[in-house]
Amino acid sequence: MGIWIELGLVVLLLAFGLWQIRGVKRERAKRHMNVTTLPMQPTSSQATAPSWLDALEARLVRKNASPDERLKKMILIIFLALAVVFFGAHSVFFLMGGGYLTASLTFVGSVVAAICGAAVIRAIDPLPLWRVYTVFHFVLFFFINHFQGGLQNAQGSLIYVLFFPLLTFAVDGIRAAVITMVGGVGIYLASILAAPYAPVDQLLPAWMLTSLGLQNMLGTTFIGLIAVYLYGRQSQLLSLQLVKAKEAKAEETQALLENILPREVAVELARTGSVNPVRHEAVSILFTDFSGFTQASAAMPADMVVSQLNEIFAAFDDICDGCGVEKIKTIGDAYMAAAGVPQGCSDHAQRCVRAAHEMLKFMQTRNAASAFKWGLRVGIHSGPVVSGVVGKRKYAFDVWGDSVNIAARMEASGEVGRVNVSAYTCHLIRDEFTCEYRGKLEVKGKGPIDMYFV
Repeated sequence: MGIWIELGLVVLLLAFGLWQIRGVKRERAKRHMNVTTLPMQPTSSQATAPSWLDALEARLVRKNASPDERLKKMILIIFLALAVVFFGAHSVFFLMGGGYLTASLTFVGSVVAAICGAAVIRAIDPLPLWRVYTVFHFVLFFFINHFQGGLQNAQGSLIYVLFFPLLTFAVDGIRAAVITMVGGVGIYLASILAAPYAPVDQLLPAWMLTSLGLQNMLGTTFIGLIAVYLYGRQSQLLSLQLVKAKEAKAEETQALLENILPREVAVELARTGSVNPVRHEAVSILFTDFSGFTQASAAMPADMVVSQLNEIFAAFDDICDGCGVEKIKTIGDAYMAAAGVPQGCSDHAQRCVRAAHEMLKFMQTRNAASAFKWGLRVGIHSGPVVSGVVGKRKYAFDVWGDSVNIAARMEASGEVGRVNVSAYTCHLIRDEFTCEYRGKLEVKGKGPIDMYFV
């Protein structure tokens, strides 16, 4: 009756252990699905393994192995190494006690464990080897117990019936663990049924039996702790990877936003999900356009038109960055920029004029070396505007106000190769630039406006 109670307890412990490990594996799988592929390197002192484990892993596991392969191999290698040691120790004890047949069996167990350990190190998939070794170990367990007179002299070997399914579940999944549990219980029952017919190789002294039982318990406890530690370590690494992946994704998103929006606007959009419109009292707006672009583009291949515009506008982007001017957008062949948004500045008009001159200088240099000559007009006006981001897709920073309309009229009323500015902009830059008065020019929707070439 006691044996059946013991068997029932073993099964209950197995079920509990499998349930616990299954929860751990599900959590690991959930984390792994959310992690982008990153090198499995410890980035925190909490996730750093003892140096001997690091050294062992570096020597025995190939560098390009996946995290799961590393984990499984390390658990199996450490277990098989312990099996070599403990089988060898058992063999010595049985030999000292006169149990020569049992000593031979445990020696064979030590040799087979060593061979399997070496094979696991070299194998890409160690699981088939582990399954074969599990069968061998259970059969060896039966015969060692049998030749020692049955389970009453098992020296604690019964613990392997509990331990092997848990270890198998950790490296090979629930199905293999259930099969292993059934096999272990079958070996246990076979040992019970065969006990009356068990020959006795040589009974060991009580202290030897106690020592062997202690070795078995210490060995299984040690490999269990190592397995739990390795699972915990990998779980920490996956958590760290998840954090790094989220940070990298956030940085990538922020960089993308900053590439299409001013930095301050991108930060506000990322933080709050929206951008509040802001009124700016002192802003200068710059417009450029190419004379005769429609006719010229009709005579050129489309890819050449796009390629040349891309080359020119990329240079304009660099010029604006260098002059402290914020690019707003391009509309066909028109280029719009502004100084004084989103951050205000006192020299917004000067910045725009410097950028305009740099753009004209670039076009002169480019036209001199290009078969197709582009004629650039530039117009600038200063005044109040409202800035913001509208819509919920394809975000774009923009500015609105009458000042924008007047700046566009300055460009349209200008001449190729010249910077045309309004009277107010001229007033702002007169201490640094020379302005040439053009007179009052009629502007659509505005009437006559004073204009100046800079």
